[in-house]
Amino acid sequence: GKTSDEILALPDQPGPRSLRPRRARLHGGLLAGIARLPGRAQRDADFQNIKMKQQIQTNKIEWREVELGSVLEEKKFAVVDGPFGTQLHASDYTGAGIPVIRIKNITKDNLFDEDDLGYFSDKKFKELERSAVFPNDIILAKTGATIGKVCILPNRIKKALIASSCAKISVNKDKISAEYVKLFLSTERGQAQILSQSC
Repeated sequence: GKTSDEILALPDQPGPRSLRPRRARLHGGLLAGIARLPGRAQRDADFQNIKMKQQIQTNKIEWREVELGSVLEEKKFAVVDGPFGTQLHASDYTGAGIPVIRIKNITKDNLFDEDDLGYFSDKKFKELERSAVFPNDIILAKTGATIGKVCILPNRIKKALIASSCAKISVNKDKISAEYVKLFLSTERGQAQILSQSC
């Protein structure tokens, strides 16, 4: 199967904006602010994240299912993997330039980690632009023991490339929150779908 065939559970709400559920929007804003919240406030935010995740997994609120393909950004390569290994060589890495996102940049908590980024030149970026990622894109580990780890490229990084070990998903922000999709993919149900398509 294709990543775009992934089934997402969405809260069942009426109206033309039902693909962008209020819970998901609120939750997305909550997640985005966690890094700026100290002490008790961060613990409360973490609790809300866990609560939302449990609701997804246990179906304690009404959900309707849609294919991931129906909420993707309408552009070429909305879902794409990293370049073939033969397109990348150690000599292509530079000390500065366009960041390269590797599995090591996705934490076990599904957050983006800027430490130890690789870099390519602008010329190499243009050669591999098919595998470009931009703010709000979802980055997914697709190989190795950490398959299924997922994060979102933050706004502070204007553009980057994904390595061959990763894939990216660009969703339509007018239809769904990228933070919600990331959260869904990190649930047991989302991970099971990822693993079922990894063979």
